[in-house]
Amino acid sequence: MKQLILLLLFSITVASCGHAQLPDTKIWNAAHLAEVKEKIEQNDRMYVPACEILQKKADNHLQTEFYSVMRKKHVSPTGDKHDYMSMAPYFWPDPHTPDGLPYITRDGERNPELNEYDRNSLGSMCEMVIDLSLASYVTGKREYADKAAEQLRVWFLNSETKMNPHLTYAQFVPGQNDNKGRSYGIIDVYSFVEMLDGVAILQQANVFTSEDTKALQTWFKDFLQWLTTSKMGLTEKKASNNHSIAYDATCARFALFVNDTGLFNTILSEFPEKRLYLQINPDGSQPEELRRTLGLHYPLYNIDHILDICQMAGESGKILYFNHSEDGRGVGKAIDFMAQYAGKPQSEFPYQQIHGWKSSQNYLFWILKRASYFDDTKGYDEIFLKNYQPNYSERNYLLYY
Repeated sequence: MKQLILLLLFSITVASCGHAQLPDTKIWNAAHLAEVKEKIEQNDRMYVPACEILQKKADNHLQTEFYSVMRKKHVSPTGDKHDYMSMAPYFWPDPHTPDGLPYITRDGERNPELNEYDRNSLGSMCEMVIDLSLASYVTGKREYADKAAEQLRVWFLNSETKMNPHLTYAQFVPGQNDNKGRSYGIIDVYSFVEMLDGVAILQQANVFTSEDTKALQTWFKDFLQWLTTSKMGLTEKKASNNHSIAYDATCARFALFVNDTGLFNTILSEFPEKRLYLQINPDGSQPEELRRTLGLHYPLYNIDHILDICQMAGESGKILYFNHSEDGRGVGKAIDFMAQYAGKPQSEFPYQQIHGWKSSQNYLFWILKRASYFDDTKGYDEIFLKNYQPNYSERNYLLYY
């Protein structure tokens, strides 16, 4: 009950914040961003270095060519280059066949052939929009917002360059299933979840017009229809690991953007029973994620998606974070399980992590920082401050520090 009261008081504080015209973000805390902006304007050295680095990124984006699905080397089986295409990241040519087909899996090892398709361009596009929108917000520079808005038009709206609103050819495996995509490919667009908070900043600044917004909402309505009715989408919805939770978070964020409150509320109401209590054990372990070759990374990846859903719920006046089953299954228990490895050497981790131990440790620190905003009774912030080495180049520094 104490935790619930604390969260309600936090929500009331945010709601009564004196900052005018806060952007309607769903993942980022708009009141926190407003406070960061104010401190930057006051030349507060806690945030100014991070802002300067963000500005350098934004300046580089101003010189960067727009990303679109038309830039890829290959084309889908339909012959329409507007179709999004990506290759399954952990598949490689079979050395025992003359042409390498069909490709075989090497879990955790990314094939550089990914660069020939759309996935990296999609990620870079979202990074551009996010960096530019944040930079425009904290600095007030219009040129950053203008470039971000035009990038959105190029990827989603302009008839010559826009992506078709489906993922039929996402994460295909060369030589399998006639090179059609797999349900796992839906996770490619998780970048859109955070990108839409960048859109909210552009809307608040009147850079992304009402006509732009209506057109983008139409695109996302069509895309959401595909996600919730296609065979690939329905298969992803039934997944037993992080993919189903990412699917829920994706659909929830898109539903908020297109004002489909019915779908959003359904996702939230079903989430504890369908996801949390099935994927998290009473001790907080996530067996489907811990068995991977990146056993530290994937449980954190899953928790990150859960926290996104909890944040969306909170922004909508609902509390999801503290839901737990009778035997203790819930996101708090999952975070506690991972917290025991914070700052520890890899030799003390009883699961596989074939590479990226340091970066995954940093990921863990930020997960704990995010969780501290939901529950400040667990000492997560203290663990974060003890282990985290400030890095002003990280976007999280401005979003959560």
